[in-house]
Amino acid sequence: MGRLRVIVADKTDAMSTVSPWPLLARLARPHRRATFGFAAALTASTTVALASPVLLGLFVDRLKSGKGVSALLPIGIAYVVGGLAATVINVLVTWRSTTLAWKITNTLRTDLARRVLDADRAFLRDHPTGELVSRIDGDVSALTDMLAMFVARVLSVVFVALGGVIVLAFLAPILAPVFLFNMLVLAWFMWANRSAVLAEAEAARDAEGELLSVVEERLSGADDLATLGAGHVAVADVADAAQLMLLTGSATMHEQVKVIGKLRTLVAASQVAMMVVGALLLSRGSITLGTVFVGFRMVAAVSGPIEGIGWRLRELAGAGGSARRIATLIARPVAEVGERSFPAGGLDVHLDTVGLTYDDGDAEVLSDVSLRVAAGRRLGLVGRTGSGKTSIARLLLRIVPVTSGEVRIGNVPCDNVPEIEFRSRIAAVPQEVQLFPGTVRDNVALFDDDVSDADVEKALDEVGLYDWLQAQTNGLQTQIATTDGGAGLSAGEAQLLALARLFCRQPSVIVLDEATSRIDPETQAQLEAATERLLIGRTAVIIAHRLATLDRCDDIAVLDAGRVIEFGSRSDLLADPSSAFARLTRAGSEEWIA
Repeated sequence: MGRLRVIVADKTDAMSTVSPWPLLARLARPHRRATFGFAAALTASTTVALASPVLLGLFVDRLKSGKGVSALLPIGIAYVVGGLAATVINVLVTWRSTTLAWKITNTLRTDLARRVLDADRAFLRDHPTGELVSRIDGDVSALTDMLAMFVARVLSVVFVALGGVIVLAFLAPILAPVFLFNMLVLAWFMWANRSAVLAEAEAARDAEGELLSVVEERLSGADDLATLGAGHVAVADVADAAQLMLLTGSATMHEQVKVIGKLRTLVAASQVAMMVVGALLLSRGSITLGTVFVGFRMVAAVSGPIEGIGWRLRELAGAGGSARRIATLIARPVAEVGERSFPAGGLDVHLDTVGLTYDDGDAEVLSDVSLRVAAGRRLGLVGRTGSGKTSIARLLLRIVPVTSGEVRIGNVPCDNVPEIEFRSRIAAVPQEVQLFPGTVRDNVALFDDDVSDADVEKALDEVGLYDWLQAQTNGLQTQIATTDGGAGLSAGEAQLLALARLFCRQPSVIVLDEATSRIDPETQAQLEAATERLLIGRTAVIIAHRLATLDRCDDIAVLDAGRVIEFGSRSDLLADPSSAFARLTRAGSEEWIA
């Protein structure tokens, strides 16, 4: 725990300056109607909270003066009705605050998800999936909870405290300053201790993100861990992450209990002060017993909710840490995309002296790369692992931005084309196919309702999966088995389904990362035939892993250490016995095909 506290202390100064309020205020602006509804419900709640002590004080005074049941009954009825109304109004306040909180933070979730999906490789490499899930869901949920519960309680306390000062100023002007002083002391204490658990709560949130990351990474590699007999190592890693989460959570609770202990002492002192002053004034005949009771109940009406806020300081601290982490995502610039369009018909591809570095501290992965693929031609990329083939594909697909130079498609800079149009004209066939929970139709159309069932069936027929589809009981509505309990697909069939996605979209440029998984000869032939049909009339950039694949290419680019060391038409390179490609072909070697 001591070591942990030292680690946490290093963050305190930086984090204590972070507040969730500016972020939440900006997000709340578009939701004015919901905000007004919440304010109205809160005002009604405050009115009832102030009326209850006044009714009790009046009841005490009438009872002490010997009034009969006829005089006491209306007050009692009003008090009971007020109590029932308070219950209903409090439910309404909770409902309105929760609704407002979700409206505000759902917008934030969408924005964060978009920024993460648009992030470059360096960012995704440095931020594991579990951490990003924790930010988009966990951190935003922390802000939602704070808005739904904490903000409502704080505003309620403020309204009741101000209303209590006004009510006492009319009933007993001498008690109003005492009440105001007690409220200011409690407010000062809460403000002074607002960051008391901030460092520990931030460490606990980081530990939660680390646990999610470890679990996600170990589960994704479960098959390899099991076959290598390293399952116990994965369990130990998860146990260590869980232990860290336990330690940070315990540290947070320890600080919170300390704050609550001090707060309860101040609350008790406030109540005693009001009773003592009230008793002195009562002994002098300056106020009635009922007024003393009103003053005491006003303090209780505020001190109870304040203690509840004290117990939620962890959520406030966590929201501050969440706001800091969310702010780092929001601060990431989103690429400004222009409004230019690709020309109709075939598109050429041009990389002009392109350089690429994934991060400031990384080595350059592409340097001075210039390539030109005419519309309708096919370029094969050849090179050892790490030569830059995949990086070129990422640039063409606008997954990462260029560090220098320019990528143009159809003589239009890629960054100037809106996202929807870009994705409709430029598409990829990845080496590793991702299937999604959903139906066959969902996985081929990628959840696009504008794609008709007839188009999906035609695409499956193009890749040779029509007979497979007919064998499925539910046809296009058959659930794809990403785990268990649906239509299973072999590795080859999954690759064919990925090709069917492109037949639905009819793109102009295709980036194809040739699959290296071992599939049976019949499926391999089916896959090659479907790929050939897909490439007809389209510009293609193919990352080749087999020499035979290059037979379908018009042009060849040989890469080494991020540079193009040879580029030309396949026929010209083969005709030049000194070319690297010709030597590779003569040797029949797979050394450069990786």
